[in-house]
Amino acid sequence: MQGLILRYGLFLALMAAVACTPEAEPEETEEQEPVGDPYDLPGPRQRRTLEQLPPMPAFPAAERGRLVVTSDGDFPVQGSWPAQAGLCPATSTVELYTEDLGHGAAIVLQFADSALTGSYKVVPHDSESSDDRVALIGVQIFHDRDAFGLFAIDGEMEVLQDGRYLSGRFTSTLKELQVAVLTQFVGVFEQVRLEELSPEYCVTLSDSLEARMAVEPDTTLVEERR
Repeated sequence: MQGLILRYGLFLALMAAVACTPEAEPEETEEQEPVGDPYDLPGPRQRRTLEQLPPMPAFPAAERGRLVVTSDGDFPVQGSWPAQAGLCPATSTVELYTEDLGHGAAIVLQFADSALTGSYKVVPHDSESSDDRVALIGVQIFHDRDAFGLFAIDGEMEVLQDGRYLSGRFTSTLKELQVAVLTQFVGVFEQVRLEELSPEYCVTLSDSLEARMAVEPDTTLVEERR
C-alpha cells in the first residue's frame, strides 16, 4: 500500500466512516510461523473506560523534522514519522501532517489572533470551543485489509515557533471510530519546517473546519500544496 498524506479533508472524512482497503487476491507464499496481530482489539466487555485507562506514557525522544508518538491503552499507536507544517495566515491556522507507509497523522492548530507559540487545548473534532488556542488530532492506520481512524477527545499541547520551524509536544486520549476503543496518546515534534499554504487550500481548510463534517472518504489527497 502506498503512503498517504492525511490532509484535513481526509481527517474529516474519517469522522463518518473508515473504509476498509480493497481485498487483494491471495498470493502463494511459503508457510510461515504465525505472528501476533497488534490490532487484535478487545471485545466490548474487555474495553476500558476513560476511568480505567492507564496514566499517560512518558514522552518519546524527539527527532528533528519528525512526529514521534507512543500510546498506552486498548489501541497501540507508535512510530516516528516525517512531518510537514503549513500556515494559513489569514485564518491563524496551522496544519501539521505526516506521510508514512501505512500511517498518517494530522494536527490542526487554531490560535485566533494570538501568537502561534503557547498552550493549546486538544478538543474533539466536533467541538465548538471558544478557547483562543485549540488543537485537533487525527490518526489513520492501515493494517493488512483493515483501516482505522482515531480522533483525540481531549488533551493538552504546547507549541513553540522558532522562525520557520515548529516544535511541541502533547498528551491526549484517542478514540477509534469503528470499535470505540480508547488509548492514551502522547507525541513530540521538533524543528518541523513551516511553510505558507496556498490561499486556495486555506479556503478549503477553513470551510472544512467550519463544516466539521464529511460526505465521502477521500484517499486522493496527495495533491500539490502550491
